[in-house]
Amino acid sequence: MTPVAVVRATFSCSLCPHAAGAAELVETDTPDGALELVVTGFGRPQTVPVESALGSAVVAALAGGEPRRLFDLAPLAAPFYCVECDRVFCSHHWVSLPLLDDHALGGTYATCPDGHTRLIDGMEDGGHDDE
Repeated sequence: MTPVAVVRATFSCSLCPHAAGAAELVETDTPDGALELVVTGFGRPQTVPVESALGSAVVAALAGGEPRRLFDLAPLAAPFYCVECDRVFCSHHWVSLPLLDDHALGGTYATCPDGHTRLIDGMEDGGHDDE
């Protein structure tokens, strides 16, 4: 059985005609029907777990095409969005730099065209709790 798509949004680059990326909320085929955001079109595909309590807010953010709201709910689900610029950029406009250190799993930071840097792939501060 495959995951069931709940809602999907594609975000356009603010500087060119390319799609910056897409995010799709899916219900997994696990017995608890967990929710995940599948992000494609920007770097490698990513899967971001979504707490069930946030499901309706994520649906609203995607249905409304609101990258800031999506970022506020799950920052790694909107790697194409610069919160400081309040704009979306495709991967052609971000400059990325892999970060590896001995104290974390590492990740990728990227800098938008206006010079703002953020984590776009990897562990967030505090990590993810699997309780």
